[in-house]
Amino acid sequence: MSERPEAPTAVLRAVRIGTRPSRLARLQADTVAAALRAAHAAPLDIEPLHIEIVPLTTPGDAAQGTEAAATQGKDQWIVGIEQAILERRIDIAVHSAKDVPGKIAPATVLRAVLGRESAHDLLIPSARLGEAGVSVSGLDDLPAGAAVGTASPRRVAEIRRRRPDLAVRAHRGNVPTRLDKLDRSADLAAIVLAEAGMERLGLAVRDRVRLDPSEMMPAAGQGQLVLQHAADRPEVAALAAPLVDPAEEAVWRAERGLIARLDADCHSAVGAWARRDGAQLVLTWRILAPDGSAWLEGRAQGSAEDPDRVAAEAAAEALDRGARPLLDQGG
Repeated sequence: MSERPEAPTAVLRAVRIGTRPSRLARLQADTVAAALRAAHAAPLDIEPLHIEIVPLTTPGDAAQGTEAAATQGKDQWIVGIEQAILERRIDIAVHSAKDVPGKIAPATVLRAVLGRESAHDLLIPSARLGEAGVSVSGLDDLPAGAAVGTASPRRVAEIRRRRPDLAVRAHRGNVPTRLDKLDRSADLAAIVLAEAGMERLGLAVRDRVRLDPSEMMPAAGQGQLVLQHAADRPEVAALAAPLVDPAEEAVWRAERGLIARLDADCHSAVGAWARRDGAQLVLTWRILAPDGSAWLEGRAQGSAEDPDRVAAEAAAEALDRGARPLLDQGG
């Protein structure tokens, strides 16, 4: 008896993209929408792809500017969006990969899409330093005892590792808000932001210094976009497929795989940076005590076809060398 042929995957001509309401999140959703339209341009006799952007306010958005923001986990930035996926109120969600927690809603999947933008962090010095004749090309150039703004445990630990004399100030909010706070502050000498966010917002005109990974190891997934959708929707997977870049997905899987195997979270001071070297995948990492007084760093390399194995080797080395006490301090 012959096998019954599989039914063809339905072709979506209308899709709802869920996103947080911030300007940066909306720009990221618009970027994905434009890519989907280009990938699924229809002949004149077929209805063009219709895309609706659905802004969704998460608990993380609601808590911005409050004391609760300091203790929130990454899940608070996507929990409401995941619920919308499961309830079929949206078809796809767009996230910054670095903001996705290690555990996502069951019955959903993630795919890294489009090309990765810069993974690096930027040091943004105050205009007051320039006016005072201070030239800044890295953390080492900041005046002794200067205050630097960031709320990321990874960035805090990296600053303290490199410059224990600097004062670190809690600095939260979306990118324009943080820049405005720097401009208005009489105390802050500089802040640290992701370069990708600055680029996406077109905020490339002010003084800025790209921090080398030797100074500040990037966050896992920084500069990458991921799509999340229900696992039981092959028509959505087919719609997203043209946007998936296998090379970029391998990089993302290596970084995310390391974080997952370390059981690290948003309170952990962990950096991970993977990149392709021909057929090889190179993953460098750094795990720090929250105060920067101790750290471990290393590198794993393997086939780009097997990013999970590269991540597993990196995690095994880190744990064998004593990473757990450092990670537990961040918990």
